[in-house]
Amino acid sequence: MPPICQPITLRTSKPIPGFTLEPTSVGACLRNWRLKAGLSQKQVAEWLGADPLTVVNWERNKTAIEVRFYPAIIDLLGFNPLPEGQTPGERIRRARLSLGLSRKRLAALAGIDEATVAKLEADLASPYPGPERAVLRALDLSE
Repeated sequence: MPPICQPITLRTSKPIPGFTLEPTSVGACLRNWRLKAGLSQKQVAEWLGADPLTVVNWERNKTAIEVRFYPAIIDLLGFNPLPEGQTPGERIRRARLSLGLSRKRLAALAGIDEATVAKLEADLASPYPGPERAVLRALDLSE
């Protein structure tokens, strides 16, 4: 009589140490990409024009990523790791960071003050539509 259960062999790839299945930050996305690509933090830092210790700190969420590095990170990864905005303010912030613009620079491009940009990103809408329209135009976003 044959056995009820036949022996089977399961095969899977070996997990990569440090790899996160569901990254919750841009630093974790960067770490996952780097590990999959088989690159060192020093190599990624050189490509981004950053210090290797800075990349270590980003990956560990010890320091915030400077705005100026976001376009290069997006280019390196081949996708935008910033969360999709759910509110108008979140969408403005995502677009600003994706372009590597500081609030001050966006304010200058939109012809408004920096505090207004901060309020728009916090979804504290102005009673006048002009500032929001100016920001959306500067970011090339549809209203």
